[in-house]
Amino acid sequence: MIDLKNLGNYQENNRIEAKRALGGLPKSIWETYSAFANTIGGMILLGVEEMPDKSLKAIDLPDPDRLIHEFWKLVNDGNKASVNVLSRRDIAIHKLEGKRIISIDVPRADRRDRPVFIDGDMYTGTYRRDGEGDYHCTREEIERMLRDAGKTDTDSRVIKSLPASVMERDSVDHFRFVMMCSRPNHLWEKLEDDEFLTRAGALKSGEDGELHPTEAGLLMFGNEQAIRSVFPDYHLEYRELDYEHEVSYRFISEDSSWSGNIYDFYFKVCYRLSEYFTYQFRHTPEEAEVAMALKEALANCIVNADYNGRGGIVVMKRPTAFIFSNPGSFRMDVEKARGAGVSDPRNTIMNRMFKLIGLCEGLGGGLIRIFSTWQKKEWPQPVIRESFHPDRITLILTFDEDNLNMKPDPPKWDRRRRMTLRKMRKDAIIDYVTRHVTATADDIAELLMIRADGALQLIQELCEEQILVTETIRGKTTCRLKS
Repeated sequence: MIDLKNLGNYQENNRIEAKRALGGLPKSIWETYSAFANTIGGMILLGVEEMPDKSLKAIDLPDPDRLIHEFWKLVNDGNKASVNVLSRRDIAIHKLEGKRIISIDVPRADRRDRPVFIDGDMYTGTYRRDGEGDYHCTREEIERMLRDAGKTDTDSRVIKSLPASVMERDSVDHFRFVMMCSRPNHLWEKLEDDEFLTRAGALKSGEDGELHPTEAGLLMFGNEQAIRSVFPDYHLEYRELDYEHEVSYRFISEDSSWSGNIYDFYFKVCYRLSEYFTYQFRHTPEEAEVAMALKEALANCIVNADYNGRGGIVVMKRPTAFIFSNPGSFRMDVEKARGAGVSDPRNTIMNRMFKLIGLCEGLGGGLIRIFSTWQKKEWPQPVIRESFHPDRITLILTFDEDNLNMKPDPPKWDRRRRMTLRKMRKDAIIDYVTRHVTATADDIAELLMIRADGALQLIQELCEEQILVTETIRGKTTCRLKS
C-alpha cells in the first residue's frame, strides 16, 4: 500500500495516519484503529510526523519493541478493542535512514466483526475514516453495520403490516414467464401464485396465519406505495446524458405506467441500455459477452444495495460510460471479490430470485466477468468507488463508442428455437388472460417485452386457433378467452 523507502512522497489520507508516538502509545491510535477497520483498512505509522507542507518524515522511536508489546496487549483486551483484526505480519519495525518506525497495517474487518469499537461502548466508541480524519459514527451507521453483521438473510424479514395483495401481479406474471423460458418444466411451473411466491421467498406466513411479503418480495414485486411505507428513502432512477445536452434525464420513477418495483426497474433499464447495445439479440459472441457484463453490473447493483440507505439506486448512461450506483458499503474486501470470485450479496433472497430467471448465476464471478470483458475489449479498466457518510458504491464502466455496435442486424434464430419461444409466449398470453379476463395488445407487449405489433400478431394467431376472441370495449380492442 505504501513504499516506506519513499515516505516523503506521501501525505495523510483516508488510508494513512502518521503519529509521532515519542511519548508512548498515543490514545488516539484506538480511534484510528476502529476507523480503519470499519472503513476500507489503512496503515498507522508510529515514529512519523507530518511536516508543514503535509509531507511525512521519519523520527527515531526510542523503544519500538515496547510500543508493539503494549499495542498487542491492549488490542487483545476486550475492554479496549471489541475485536482484534490483526495478525502478527500486520505489524513491523522499519529502519529508514537509521531511524526506526512502526507500521500497523489495519485490514478491513469482516462484516461479522463490525462495528469494531473501543472502550467497551459500541455507540460511543465506533469510528470511521473520512478523508484525513476519524469521525464518530452515528447510531444509523452503527445499526447498518449490525444489520450487515447478522447471520440471517437481510431481506428475509416478514413485513407483517402488509398483505400479500400488495404484490403487482403483472410483475409476478412476467417473472414466471421469464423463469419458464429460462428453466422450462421447472417443478414450480404449475403452482398457484401464492405458493410459487412462498417457495421463491417472496411471501411468508405470519403469526396471524396469513401470507405477508418478505422484504425481498416487497422490493421485487410490490407496488411503489407499499415499498415506500417500509423503505422511506427508496428511490430508483435512470439517467441519460448525451453530447447535445449537458444533462438529459430520464426518470423511470416518474413514469406513471410502471409499478415502481425492483423487478420492473431491472427490465426497463435493460431495455433502455439495449438501444445502445445488443442486449436482447446477442448478435456476436463478443457482443453477448459485453451484454452479460452489463446485466451482471445492474443485477449486482440491485442485490447489493442497502434499501434502508440514502440516495437510492442510480443508473446512468453517458456517451462513453455506464455508471451503476447504489446505497450501502461493501460487505467484503472488493479486491478479494475480484480476485477469488467470492460472493456475499446483501440481499440473498433477492439474489436467489434473480438466479431463478438465469441472472446472478456467477456466484461471485460477476466482477471477474466485468473486468475480464473490459480487458478483452481493450477499454479502460472499470473503476469501483466506495464512499462513506453516507455509504455508497459506484461502478464506472468506460467504453469506446466506436467499438460498440449500436444497430446490429437481427440474429438468425434456428427454427426450433423460434417455435419454442413462440409457444411459450402464447402460453403466457393464455395464462395472463385467464387471470385478468381481458387484455390489450399493449398489456401483452409489456408482459412479453415485445413491440405492440408483435403482440397483436400473437393475439391474432390465438384467435385463428379458436383460443381467443377480440372485442371492442369503449373504443379499445381487447382479447379474452373464447367461451
